Amino acid sequence: MKAVVMRRFGGPEVLRLEEVPTPEPGEGEVLIRVRAVSVNRTFDIKVREDGNNRGAVLPLVLGADPSGEVARVGPGVEGLAVGDRVAVEPVMSCGAPPTLVTSMYSSPSPGALPR
Repeated sequence: MKAVVMRRFGGPEVLRLEEVPTPEPGEGEVLIRVRAVSVNRTFDIKVREDGNNRGAVLPLVLGADPSGEVARVGPGVEGLAVGDRVAVEPVMSCGAPPTLVTSMYSSPSPGALPR
């Protein structure tokens, strides 16, 4: 899969589009085909510049609050299926990369709800 990766701190020039291994969802996880993420000042921009005292470990893929479609479902996931449009709860973190999240932190996006 493609991801924008930073391997050192600095300005926008440290961001590189790279091919990275596609993660496999484990127990209770879903893999999201990310279509959009937010870019926020205190997380993305400040972490990119100097780590922002957040314990950032390089290489790092920035971007928070991803939304997109469920691409794969791990064992034990209930209530989400491949193709469901989802948004990840922005105030909770399971420590997984933005494309691979614990299903309890993902919820159907309004476009996926029955009309």
